[in-house]
Amino acid sequence: MVIFFIFLSLVHNSFSFLFLSNLQNKAKKLKAKRKKLEKSNSHLEGQAYQLRKDQKEAREENIKLMIGQKSQSDSMLELEKVGFSLHTL
Repeated sequence: MVIFFIFLSLVHNSFSFLFLSNLQNKAKKLKAKRKKLEKSNSHLEGQAYQLRKDQKEAREENIKLMIGQKSQSDSMLELEKVGFSLHTL
């Protein structure tokens, strides 16, 4: 009977060691995966920053173009008014 309890104790210790070893391996893999994800996240944040910067520059350029177009349109209307005035004289 004592031998049986010793055997059970050894089996239990073996399973405990295997369980802890397995947990340690999983922890190492998770740490490596986390590090990889952090690096990927940092890269994506850099890309997002650059895209926001490019979008802001494009928006500013579009505003400048719209102002230029409005100015040309106003000039054309003014010329048409002058032309109409001269024509009616």
